[in-house]
Amino acid sequence: MQHQPIDFDFTAGLKFEMVKHVSHFEHSIRIIEDKKIRASLADGPTLGDQRICTVSVTPSSWSEGYRYGSCAWKFDWNWLFCEKKFYWVEASDYGQTLCRILVTEKDYSGCAKLQCYDPKGPGPWKFEGKTYSISNDVFIEFLVECDLDLVDCKALDYVRHHKDQCHIGDVEKCVDLKQLRTEQLNYLFRLCLMRRISLPEHLGRPHFEIKKEEIAGLYRQSLEKFDFTGVEKGDSLFLARAAESALVVNGNFEWQELLERFNDIDSAIEAITQIYTEVLGTS
Repeated sequence: MQHQPIDFDFTAGLKFEMVKHVSHFEHSIRIIEDKKIRASLADGPTLGDQRICTVSVTPSSWSEGYRYGSCAWKFDWNWLFCEKKFYWVEASDYGQTLCRILVTEKDYSGCAKLQCYDPKGPGPWKFEGKTYSISNDVFIEFLVECDLDLVDCKALDYVRHHKDQCHIGDVEKCVDLKQLRTEQLNYLFRLCLMRRISLPEHLGRPHFEIKKEEIAGLYRQSLEKFDFTGVEKGDSLFLARAAESALVVNGNFEWQELLERFNDIDSAIEAITQIYTEVLGTS
């Protein structure tokens, strides 16, 4: 049965001011390269044949993790939805009910598959006074019909990937699922190194909340058992970049082999923290 907004009782609401777009690591690298989240063709039974390109954002949190990845790009709700039109798309059951609402500047009042949505009327998303809120009983996905520029992104955070479901395919092969939360920053950083790209400054320093001394502490735990030889007399930053890139491509063995070329643990950590500073803008 195709649910309508009126089918949802709004007994308790979660207030929100931010929404997030969740992506896998590889898609996140494309976002950084493009400096925007590009809209893509919307899927599903309602929009699948409409050729409408959107970016999905949500204020909701999946209790069991996100099937769309583990990188969360956060945007201000009031800015994103100012002077837009809203259309009810559909509701589907994934254990928890997923409601989808189209956000656009275009007029789709003549489209039989889309129903105008009024957040002041019945439905799982409401606007009362000066506050937006969503029903606790459902998951809300807004489909925004435009690209989202990273200059308007307020923060980049990390969320937990769903352990059994993955939007891009085989869960067993999903890189995001294999990364612990404490490792996610390192992995995205290493991908940036490989592509020779940097995160926008406003998404680096204040939102990662990681200092040089914290990076040094994390690496010291891993490197303290390495057998440093001091055979490399060249560019220490080049060697550190090569080692971090090798970890993504070839795993721990080549990473350790390259880092052991440093004179000692302190010189290795100094070079690593320096390239962190270049890519992430840490302080």
